[in-house]
Amino acid sequence: MLAAALTVAIVVVVVSLGGRTGSQAAPPPSPEQRPVDTATPERTAEPTEDDESLMQQGWQRADVPKWGLVYEVPGEEGWRIANPVEVHSFEGDDGTALGMSGVSTYLDSPCAGWGSRALLGAQGITDAEDTDTEEMAEATARAWAYYGYRSDGEKPEVTTRSVAEFSANGLEGHHAVVDVTVPGSDGECVPAEAVVHAVVVPAQEDEEGLRAFVMLLDQGLPDTLDGETVGTILSTLRDADHEV
Repeated sequence: MLAAALTVAIVVVVVSLGGRTGSQAAPPPSPEQRPVDTATPERTAEPTEDDESLMQQGWQRADVPKWGLVYEVPGEEGWRIANPVEVHSFEGDDGTALGMSGVSTYLDSPCAGWGSRALLGAQGITDAEDTDTEEMAEATARAWAYYGYRSDGEKPEVTTRSVAEFSANGLEGHHAVVDVTVPGSDGECVPAEAVVHAVVVPAQEDEEGLRAFVMLLDQGLPDTLDGETVGTILSTLRDADHEV
């Protein structure tokens, strides 16, 4: 069942990318690098201490208008929120692709040949026949791990850590976490380990399919994110019309 769900997750994203209009797709990345489009405008407005649109004061709001989601990231230096309609994609060796919008990144280009220490965004799974959020959360996390951390065509080793029910701010679904052994690690720039989170919830009201919020996170280096920050980001995930 997992293999079937994984195939659905990949194919659906390809369909979504092909049918999208008015978006700016990132160029295909080189196999050894996670892509970052530095030409895309980033958010320049700083949140105020009494910003009523924020759950975490002093953080920044990241919008995913295509899929009706919102999440927050720290307001500290190093975080970048891209144009919300930018499509950030990975292309596989067989021509398939995975793409996300509403992207934010942490520590772009921390060293030569590496995109960022953290990549966050959301995708729609609009044509999925299987709307089981538990199975799709695991399949989505594994798919992003394979595509995001392969190197020169060499696939990473991916192990499912957990799949649990997810409930926050009116969203109900499942949260999958997978651990990644990264090929080609040098212990300084390219991490030896990574973790990928995927939260999958139903589509917005009156729409079919599922939505996924994904985080690709390097691990084991001095400049990677801590677990508390990751947990707080997940706690802010919500529908765009959710009242804070």
